[in-house]
Amino acid sequence: MLISIFKKSIIYLLVLTLSLGLVAAQPANKAKERIAMMKKMKLLEILNLDEQNSEKFLIKYTIYEKKVDEQRMAVDAVADELGEAIKKDASKDEIANLTDKLINSQSKLNEVYLEKLRAFKTVLEPKEYAKFLVFESKFMKELQKILLNMAKGKGRGPGGRGPGMNDDE
Repeated sequence: MLISIFKKSIIYLLVLTLSLGLVAAQPANKAKERIAMMKKMKLLEILNLDEQNSEKFLIKYTIYEKKVDEQRMAVDAVADELGEAIKKDASKDEIANLTDKLINSQSKLNEVYLEKLRAFKTVLEPKEYAKFLVFESKFMKELQKILLNMAKGKGRGPGGRGPGMNDDE
């Protein structure tokens, strides 16, 4: 019980630190790393895995997050390339080729993401897996809400939860 309260306190403190850090102007990579760390910590809190399973989970999760991130960067690179081609008034063929390349790259991103989601079905118990899927589905939306509220000066208020979902959902 005491460990759980301590763990939650640390996580909330990190979420608060991260949130305040994101408001300040900082390099995108640093903010991205902090968000990734917060996401992992929140996910571990929700899944409530023991130490051994937490380690295994984090190793696998980090590997898949890297794969998804690499493919997302590939999509962004092709989108940038297509944007430049449009600005330069490239030929119809070049734009068509880049459009197809972007669609294929986006499709690959979707495949990698689904691969990530499916990979944890065998690692987690059914209820933990369900929590994982819900968390993955809601995390970015919740993070966006928090950042928008902070930008508007609203914050989360006392007892506010970080991005994700409640433990009992």
